[in-house]
Amino acid sequence: MPSNFVQRQLVIFGSVLLFLLFWSAYDYGGRYLHVQTLSQVLAGGLLLWSARRFRYPDSFQSLQAYPLLWPSLLWLSSACLSFAFSVNQLTSLEEIARLLMYLSLGLCAYLWVQQFETAEARRNALDWSVRGIVGIGLVIVTLGWIMQSGGQSLAGTFYRTNDLAGYLLLITPLALGGLFNTSQKHWKAYYGLSTLVLVVSLISTNSRTSWLAMLVSLGFLLYLYRQQFLRKETLAVGAVIAILVLGALIVNGESIGNRLSTLTHLSILQENATSWRLHLLQNAWSMFLDRPILGYGPNTYGIVLPQYMQSAGFYSINPHNYYLQTLAETGLLGGLALLIWLGSLGRSMRQSLNPYSYALACGLLASLIHIGFDIDWSVSAIPLLFFSMTGLALSPVAKQVYPPITYTPYINTSRVLLGLLGASLVLVPSLNYFSAQAYIASIQAQSQSNLKAAQTQIQRAMTLAPWPSGKHYHAKATFFEDQKEPAQALVYSLKAIQIDPHNARYYSLPGKLMLQDGDPKNDLQAAGLFERRLAMNPYRHPGLYTELAEVYWRGLKRKKEAKAIYERGLNAFSDNI
Repeated sequence: MPSNFVQRQLVIFGSVLLFLLFWSAYDYGGRYLHVQTLSQVLAGGLLLWSARRFRYPDSFQSLQAYPLLWPSLLWLSSACLSFAFSVNQLTSLEEIARLLMYLSLGLCAYLWVQQFETAEARRNALDWSVRGIVGIGLVIVTLGWIMQSGGQSLAGTFYRTNDLAGYLLLITPLALGGLFNTSQKHWKAYYGLSTLVLVVSLISTNSRTSWLAMLVSLGFLLYLYRQQFLRKETLAVGAVIAILVLGALIVNGESIGNRLSTLTHLSILQENATSWRLHLLQNAWSMFLDRPILGYGPNTYGIVLPQYMQSAGFYSINPHNYYLQTLAETGLLGGLALLIWLGSLGRSMRQSLNPYSYALACGLLASLIHIGFDIDWSVSAIPLLFFSMTGLALSPVAKQVYPPITYTPYINTSRVLLGLLGASLVLVPSLNYFSAQAYIASIQAQSQSNLKAAQTQIQRAMTLAPWPSGKHYHAKATFFEDQKEPAQALVYSLKAIQIDPHNARYYSLPGKLMLQDGDPKNDLQAAGLFERRLAMNPYRHPGLYTELAEVYWRGLKRKKEAKAIYERGLNAFSDNI
C-alpha cells in the first residue's frame, strides 16, 4: 500500500475524531439522541478502520501495549454484568453503548498516533491534535460570548454554565502545556492567547467547583513545567497572561467575590442547591447499600431515586457525583472496576510518554475532580473529550519495541476484538435510533387519531429495538384503550410493568382498566397498583395521593383509609399546597 495513501487515511482518521469532538460540543453538549448516535457510529467506524489496519505478526502486541486495554474491558464487563440485573435494561444498554464509545475513543486515539511510522510523524500528529482541541475550545467559547446576553454567566453552546466549565477544565491546561512545548513564536502566541481566553471564559462561568479544580490542575502543571516556566521568555508571556486575567477579575470582581465568599462561609450548607445535592448524595448511598454488589443497573439512578426521596423537590436524574452514581448503579463490582481503571491511568501517567502527557494529565485531573461535584459525564461532549485525551496522553512518541513472535497466530485476536466492538457500536445505537424515531412517529399518529399508523409504527419500533422496553408495551396498551379493547390494553399494560417495574407511570393505566370493568374483585388489585405507584413516588406529585384516595373512597367505599391517604398527601406536600 503506498505510503502517501496511508498518510491520507491517517489524516482523515484524525479529522473525523476532531469533528466528533467539535460537533458534540457545538450541538447542546451532545445531549440529544441524534448526536449520541452519530458519535457512537463514528466511534464504531474508527474501531473498524483500526481493525482493518492491523497486520501480522505484532498486531496483538501493539494492542496490548495500550495501558488501559484490560482495565477498560474489566470496566465494560462490570457494566454488562450489572445490565443483566438492571431494573430498566434498555436504559442500561444505552448507557453501556455510551461507555463503549468513550473507552473506544481512548483506544482509537492511541492507535491512531501509533500508526505513524516515525517518531517525528507521531510528534506532528500530537502537535496537530493538541492545536485542534484547543482550537475547538476557542470556537466554543467564542460562540458562548456571542450568545451571552446581559450579565449572565457564560454557558455557551452547552446552555448550562457548569457543563461549559467542565469542558473548559479539560482544554485550559492543554493550552498552557502547548505554550511550554513549542518553540515557534506564532504557536507560542496561539497558545498564550488561547490560555488567556480559556481562563477568562472559565472564570466567567461562575462555577465555584471548576475554579477550585482549575487552580489545582494549573498549579500542578506549573510545578511539572517549572524549568520551562522559569525561562525568561516564558515568564514574560506568563506575566502578560496573569495581568490580563487579573484585569478580567477586577472588572467582574463583585460577582466573583460573592461566589467565592460562599466557599468559606457556613451558609453554603443552607443554599437550596447545596441542600438539594446533599439529598441526592445521601439517596445514592442508600441505593448502594440496598444493592451493594451489582447496583440497580447503569443509568438507572433517576428511575429509582423517587423511592428514596424524603421530601418533595429533591429530584434529579443523577446525584452530581459520578463516583457515588457508579456505586449506586453498578455496585461494588462497577466501583472496583472504575477504581482499577483510574489506578491504571494514574500509574501510566507517572512517566512522561510524550511532550504533552503532563498537560493532558492535568486536564484529566481537573475533570476527575469536577465529576465529584457535577454531572460532567452525563453530557457526552465532556467524556468524549476526556477519553480521547487519555489515548493521546498514553501514546508514546518513541516506537514501541516488542519481542519477536516465533509463530503466526491462527486468529488475529486484535482484529476480531476491534471488529466486534466496532460492529456493536455501529449496529446497536443505529437500531436504537431508528426504533426511537418509529416510537415518536407512533405517538404522533395516535395524537392525530390515526390508530392504524400508530400500531404499524409501534410494531416497527419494537422490531428495531435492541432490547424490549416497557414504553413500547405501554404505548400499545394506550392504542388498544383508544380502540375500546380493554382486555388487550390490560395485557400490554401489565407487560410494560413486568419489563420495567420501577417506572411508576405504567401503573396508572392497568389500575384504571381494572376499576372500569365493574368487578369488585379487581378493585383491590387496582388499589394495589396505585399503592405500588405511590410507594415508588411518595414525593413526586400530590395527584398520586388523590388518585389512590379516590379508589378507596369511590371504588372500595373505605372512607377512613381514603381520608388517611389524603392526609398523607397533605403532609408530604404541605409546603407546596
